[in-house]
Amino acid sequence: NVGNDLVGTYGTLHLNSDGSYSYTLDNGLASVQQLAEGATVTDVFSYTNSDNHGGSSSANLTITITGTNDAPVAVADAAAVKEDTNTLADPNP
Repeated sequence: NVGNDLVGTYGTLHLNSDGSYSYTLDNGLASVQQLAEGATVTDVFSYTNSDNHGGSSSANLTITITGTNDAPVAVADAAAVKEDTNTLADPNP
């Protein structure tokens, strides 16, 4: 699977020909964004190494994702009301 991307539960693992790998977290997933600060989840990938003499060995690569306290993101809000009426505002529509 060298050179291929393996899609996990929370991100994608890319295997390089030199045996190294990179992992890209899918930070847009609700399950990732909802992690509380310090909470963890894991992405597990199983693999088998083999040599030219018929030997092989299997193992798991476990990636641990830890929740952080992200800074709040402000968005522009707008509202309109009619004159001489009562209005109830919902700050989180």
